[in-house]
Amino acid sequence: MSEIAFSYTIVAVMASAMMTLAWLAHLKYKNASLGDIPWCFGNIVFFAALTQYHHNWSTAHIVYLLIITLWSARLGIYLTGRIFKDPYKEDDRFKKIRSDVKKNEGLIFFGLFQFQAFLQILLSSCYVVCAMDSGLHIGLAQIFALFLFIISFILQWIADFQLADFSRHNHNQKSVCDKGLWKYSRHPNYFFEWCIWLSLAIFALNSPLALLAFLSPLVIYVVLTQISGVKLSEEVSLAKRGEAYKEYMSRTSSFFPLPAKTAKSEKR
Repeated sequence: MSEIAFSYTIVAVMASAMMTLAWLAHLKYKNASLGDIPWCFGNIVFFAALTQYHHNWSTAHIVYLLIITLWSARLGIYLTGRIFKDPYKEDDRFKKIRSDVKKNEGLIFFGLFQFQAFLQILLSSCYVVCAMDSGLHIGLAQIFALFLFIISFILQWIADFQLADFSRHNHNQKSVCDKGLWKYSRHPNYFFEWCIWLSLAIFALNSPLALLAFLSPLVIYVVLTQISGVKLSEEVSLAKRGEAYKEYMSRTSSFFPLPAKTAKSEKR
C-alpha cells in the first residue's frame, strides 16, 4: 500500500470510529447534532496522527497543527456547549431530515454519520499532503496562508457573534438577521469557513502533492453550498420566516459577500 493510501486509511479508520461513537450517543438523545463534535475535533486528531506517523515535526508542521487546533477548538467548544446546554434539542437541519424519514430511522442516521466520516476523509487531503512533506517550511505561501487564516478566523467569529447577538435580542421568529456581515452574505460564517479551508490548502502550496491539497476547499465548497450548509439552512429559514426571508434572499448574496442590492438596482 502506498504512503498516500495508508495515510487516507488512517483517517478513514479514525473518522468512522468517531462518527460511530457519536451515532451511538445520538440514539439516546435523538440529536444528530452530536456529529458536529467529531466533525470539528477530528481535524486536530487527523493531522496530529498523520504527522506522527510520517515523523515530520518541523516548525511549519507545528504551526499548521496550532492553527488547526485554534480553529477546530473554537468551533468545537462553541458547538459542544450549545449541544449540551440542551442535548435533546436538535438542529433544525437534522429535524427536517428526521421528519422526512418514514422508517429505519436509526439505520438512515447511521448512514448519515458515516457519510460525514467519508467527507472527512476527502477533506483531510490537505492534512495528508502537509504531514507527508518532510520539506514543509515557512515561506511566502505559508505567510500568505497564515494571513488568510487569521482574517477568516476573526471574521467567522464576528459572523457567529452577530447572529447569536441577533437571536438573543430578537424574539420575533419571522425576523431575519441582516446586519453586519449578514448584510453582504446570507451565510458569511460558511463563506469564512471555506476561506479557512482554502488557507490550509495554500499552506501546502510548495509541497510535491500541492494540487491534492486543494481537494479540501473544493469538497467543503460543494458541501457548504450544495449538500448541507446553505441548502438545508435556507429550506429551514424559508419555512420559518416565509416572505421576510424571500425578500432577504432577493437582495443578499447567498455565499460570497457582495454589496446588498437596492430597490433601484433590482428594477434594472
